Amino acid sequence: MNVTDNRHVRPDAVAPGVSVVIPAFNAGATIERALDSVGAQTCDGIAEVIVVDDGSTDGTSDIVREKYPHVILVEQENAGVSAARNAGAIRANCEWVAFLDADDEWLPQKLEVQMEFAAACPGAALLLCEEITVPVGGAPQERPGRAGLMQYTFRDW
Repeated sequence: MNVTDNRHVRPDAVAPGVSVVIPAFNAGATIERALDSVGAQTCDGIAEVIVVDDGSTDGTSDIVREKYPHVILVEQENAGVSAARNAGAIRANCEWVAFLDADDEWLPQKLEVQMEFAAACPGAALLLCEEITVPVGGAPQERPGRAGLMQYTFRDW
């Protein structure tokens, strides 16, 4: 495993803010869109972005290294998306970890809304959000009737 970063892993004190973890496998065609959507966030609490290249053979790491020098790049042999997410989460230094797949993108206010919700709900350990599916060449497809913030406890599930 190769980590392009000279910081130590998981300090004793967790930093405030958000660590964004992006697992990537052969994501050369999509990684820029994903990273640009992180850069476009209105939330100013993003402290670090970690891309875990899970054995790509298409130059994904080269793109990250060349175009996004501020991003922490972890390179590992292919072990699957779950192992890549875990490798990124282990290196995350912030109070919150946000996962973004390398072929997805976030709307600009996604983290801002979630962090406002987290501040309004002290003790929350997990935040989820709806997705908007956009087929290639198609229009966005939202699920009807699910707008707005909702709060659930594990007891509700």
